[in-house]
Amino acid sequence: MHMSEIHEYPEKKKILLRTGKDLILAKGFTATPIDEIVEQAGVTKGAFFHYFKNKEAFARELLEYIWAPIEEMQSRVLDEESQPLEHLFQHIDHMTRFIPGDGRLIGILNQEIGKTYPKIGKQCRGYFQQWMAYLEEIITVAKQRYAPKASFEAKSIMQFVVATIEGVPVVKGQMGQDAVEQTLLHLKNYLNHLFQI
Repeated sequence: MHMSEIHEYPEKKKILLRTGKDLILAKGFTATPIDEIVEQAGVTKGAFFHYFKNKEAFARELLEYIWAPIEEMQSRVLDEESQPLEHLFQHIDHMTRFIPGDGRLIGILNQEIGKTYPKIGKQCRGYFQQWMAYLEEIITVAKQRYAPKASFEAKSIMQFVVATIEGVPVVKGQMGQDAVEQTLLHLKNYLNHLFQI
């Protein structure tokens, strides 16, 4: 789903998605009834079922809604004029903000209802795989550009970056934002050294 499609959503639909997102992040999917979503959103229950067939359909579209900005960022073409390492750093910064925020929704839905609703589980896993593939692509381009003779594999560096970013919520919760900033600084310094920039 592209951001242009989301911009065209009716306002009531956007309100339902934003309200549902906040409630699910706070309480979980199962503990968030449709009645509470519509009450908090200030719309009728009929409006909910006008846009969503059921609660599962709501969850699936909510995932698309929060992932659309990431998908738009990943659609940028890496050509000869682009700076892949700079692009990688921008992506790291963006995902570091996304994962402790709206990105938690993917983990919540996958863990809570991913097995009950296989399509949702597949959707959540698909986003994670898409993210890893995108990172590996950027790192591959950076290696070809800056360190073509280096012995490291792009996949192993991608895994290291993913593990670091996924750990950000824990670091922030236990040690604060300053520790997050230091972690990201060390990560970027390591990548700069790796590519000899």
